[in-house]
Amino acid sequence: MKNLSISFIVLFVINFNLLSAQNIVSTFDSDDEGWLVAGDATSSMPQYNAEGGNPSGYISADDTAAGGVWVWSAPAKFLGDRSSSFGKNLSFDLAQSSMDSQFDDNDVLIVGENLTLALNLLNNPGIEWTNYSVKLDTNEDWRITHYVWGDVATDEQIQEVLSNVLEIKIRGEYVSGPDVGSLDNVILESENMSISEASNDIVKIYPNPTNGEVYFSKSLKDVSIYNLSGQKIELKAELNKVNISKLPAGIYILKGRDADQKLIQIKLIKN
Repeated sequence: MKNLSISFIVLFVINFNLLSAQNIVSTFDSDDEGWLVAGDATSSMPQYNAEGGNPSGYISADDTAAGGVWVWSAPAKFLGDRSSSFGKNLSFDLAQSSMDSQFDDNDVLIVGENLTLALNLLNNPGIEWTNYSVKLDTNEDWRITHYVWGDVATDEQIQEVLSNVLEIKIRGEYVSGPDVGSLDNVILESENMSISEASNDIVKIYPNPTNGEVYFSKSLKDVSIYNLSGQKIELKAELNKVNISKLPAGIYILKGRDADQKLIQIKLIKN
């Protein structure tokens, strides 16, 4: 019995560590988490804001309009071998202070050892928080070096870059002139903890964001809630709803199974 208990504990620790190691996350709940600003912003250090994010904390930077385009530069935890993120999503929330004098440029850059991937998003962010989720494969229009005249990236090239990521840059400047850009909720997904877009097509949850009960458009069994570190939250759920009013504000993953036993995973935001 003692050996069985020890084995269970070891397996639990291994499984938890594997689960929590999947997604690389910055939610800026307490500080800037090592993100930097590169370009013509007033400082290479972002301003940390404890309130006003989506929800809670976020980072922002002022643009001096001195020339060039400034970008958010990801910290070391997002870099290195990210091969397991191939085919998964890179998601983030952006906001800007003005919609005047907008311009286009590279919106996401992933720099590898020999190649750089560039992506142009369809729309610039609004004054309110705008969520983006981009696929790390050829389902997105990734280009080599530049989104306009660069060659279309192949899956093999995307995998090559992800095998040794040196930099991840997200554009923060969209106005030809002084402005403020803001960033929140950066998530680099990997195997086993990706937030499936197909899940959102099968089952809708509402309201989302919420500060209380959240309802499911279809009945779900074995519903569980995880934080972005992969830790399971102990909550009792019904077939068509769950109450998350006691959870701290933040982003969570709701998991469950539909009538066909298909695994459903949906991002859930608690205000």
